[in-house]
Amino acid sequence: MYATSSNITTLTKQTLMSMTSTYIQTTVAIEQNPHKQTVDIPEVWKTITGIQSYNTVSGKWE
Repeated sequence: MYATSSNITTLTKQTLMSMTSTYIQTTVAIEQNPHKQTVDIPEVWKTITGIQSYNTVSGKWE
């Protein structure tokens, strides 16, 4: 898995995660116009049913 974790313009390889876990989590860099946060998930994780983002204002996963 890759994500824009350390730099909003560059995908960085993330640490290995168990493919049998119910949840996977990564931290991404703050967006800077026009660059958007990106996560590249391997195709073998086809059973993903949703993505949530943590809202630091409300303190909730949305």
